[in-house]
Amino acid sequence: MSNSSLASMFIPAKWYSKGRDGRHIEMITLHHMASILTAEQCGKSFQGTRKASAHYGVGVYGEIGQYVDECNTAWANANWDSNCKAVTIETSNDEVGGEWHVSDTTLRSLIKLVADIAKRNNLGKLVRGKNLTWHSMYAATACPGKYLLSKIDYIIAEANKINEYEEPKKEEEFEVAKVYKNGSTIEKVYADTNLTKQVGSLDKYEQCECLAIVNGRYLVKYKVNGTNNYKCGFVKYSGGVK
Repeated sequence: MSNSSLASMFIPAKWYSKGRDGRHIEMITLHHMASILTAEQCGKSFQGTRKASAHYGVGVYGEIGQYVDECNTAWANANWDSNCKAVTIETSNDEVGGEWHVSDTTLRSLIKLVADIAKRNNLGKLVRGKNLTWHSMYAATACPGKYLLSKIDYIIAEANKINEYEEPKKEEEFEVAKVYKNGSTIEKVYADTNLTKQVGSLDKYEQCECLAIVNGRYLVKYKVNGTNNYKCGFVKYSGGVK
C-alpha cells in the first residue's frame, strides 16, 4: 500500500490507529477544514490535543500535505468502519462561513489527489456515495460544506477523466423509427460503431429508417438496391435525425 507522490510534505499526526483493523481501502472521503489554512497548518493541528486526523490535506494555495500513511487509519469520519475503509482528505476553504467556498486552485489539486488515490488503490470508476464519499454521510455535521458538496459530481467526473473512465456515449433507441435523409454524397454503411467494416452504402438523397443511436453512430435500416431485401448498419452522418 503506497502513499501519494503528490504530497509535498509529511507532517505526522498524533492521533491515528495502526493498520486497518482487518479492512481494506474501499473509498475516499472528503472533508473541509472550515478554515483558511495551508496544508502545513492543517497538519500541525493534528499534533495537538484534538483527537482527530486525516490522511491528506489540500491547502489554500493548492499544496498537498500528508499526515497519516494510507496503510493506517486516520480519525476523520467519526465512524470507525468508514475510517477503516477510507482515505480521507481535508480541503482548505478560501472563505469562512456562508457556503464555505473552495478556490479553483485548491479544487484542481483535490481532483488530482482523488484521481491518484483511486488509481493506486484500484477503486475503479468513482461513483457518488459509493467509493467517493463525504463526512456528513457518516456523522451529523455540515462538513464538507455546501460549496464542496455542490462540486461532488464535478470532482468525480474530472477524476474519472484523469483515470480514463469516461462516461459512455448515450445510446438512444427510438420507439418509432425516425426518417433518415441522406445528403448529396454516397454514405457508407458499416457493420460496427467503430466504422471499420463496410457492408453497404446509401445512395445520394436516399431515405430510410433510423432505428437508434449507438455510441454516437446512427443505426439505419435500408433497402438493398434492385431487391426487396433490407439490411441494417451504422452510418456517420446524422441524416437530419435528432
